Amino acid sequence: MSPVAPGAPREGGVELSRAGEWVAVAYQRAVCGDLDEATRLVQAVRAAAGVFQAPVVVAEAMLVEGVIATYRGDLRHARDRLDRVAAFVDRLPGADLAPLARGWRALVAYNESRLADCAALLARALQDLPPRAASPRTRLRLATVASLLCAQAGADDAARGWLLAARLAATALEVRGALSPVIFDLAVASLERCCFERLRGMLDPQRAEEALLRVRSAIHYDAAAGVGAQASLHLLALGIALNLSGRHADACIPLTSFLDAPPTSRPEDGLRARTELAAARLALDPAPLDDTLRQSLASGLGGLTDPVERASLLSVLVADQARRPEVGDAPAWARTLGDELDRRHAENVELGGRLEALQLLEVPADWLRSGEDT
Repeated sequence: MSPVAPGAPREGGVELSRAGEWVAVAYQRAVCGDLDEATRLVQAVRAAAGVFQAPVVVAEAMLVEGVIATYRGDLRHARDRLDRVAAFVDRLPGADLAPLARGWRALVAYNESRLADCAALLARALQDLPPRAASPRTRLRLATVASLLCAQAGADDAARGWLLAARLAATALEVRGALSPVIFDLAVASLERCCFERLRGMLDPQRAEEALLRVRSAIHYDAAAGVGAQASLHLLALGIALNLSGRHADACIPLTSFLDAPPTSRPEDGLRARTELAAARLALDPAPLDDTLRQSLASGLGGLTDPVERASLLSVLVADQARRPEVGDAPAWARTLGDELDRRHAENVELGGRLEALQLLEVPADWLRSGEDT
């Protein structure tokens, strides 16, 4: 945990006159990964006498709670908090809180593989906020999500443009560690693309090495900046990246560490880690998986919605079944695997058309002007 800022509230509430100041600090701490400190600050702000007479402060506190829930993988609570913020501050003139909340809400939708909803939320946020009225923190959130969507759709030039806008916004914030979510989210997007290509038998080894470099860069950035919003997910991402690059024995180490640690993200992430661990073991040992791991994978399939996550798990089950004397469910799994890959391909094609229709392939020119703090 980073040191408490001088004069920060330690027990009880804060003076109402300073509540806005401390809820802004809480947002910074949440984005940079100091979730416990952010939670403490929000609780202190909520305890301030008369705080409900300051509706913007209350909305900011709900926003921070939504950000914390997003990082902790409690996406249902995140949706609730962020939707409340957007609905509430839509009625307040002059605030950019609603677009910011929708930007975080779009990230939640992206994490839930609801790409159409993500694009719609992002477009609504940009529509409601003229580019020159966007604060650096809002530009950072919206540009990062836009870059993720464009990368998902294969619109690489647009993704790079949005990434540049995100980097400029992070610089304008002048907050240590502000680039952490940008760097990590783009590393994850690179991993997802590689996982899809691996399943299709089209993975370029150089692209896998680039994904590994992105993950390591994200880890090193956070270590140097002293932030840790993604600490546990770093282990999962590193394990996947090592698997993709053929370093299966090395991959087992961070994947096992992730599974041994207390869960701090989506339940699906634990299943993803077991899937990658199983894939590594199948690559290292000609024997089938142990029955406990195999059963945990098979029973978890119904809880996954993302096509790539489902296809990755199915590919492991099919590969394991091939090492057993009985055919079992392998033919049905193989058919479903193919269906999932077709579904993801169709989603990506549809997403590209949707991004073009919503005018999300072009970055607002003002967002690309270095040093401009609007």
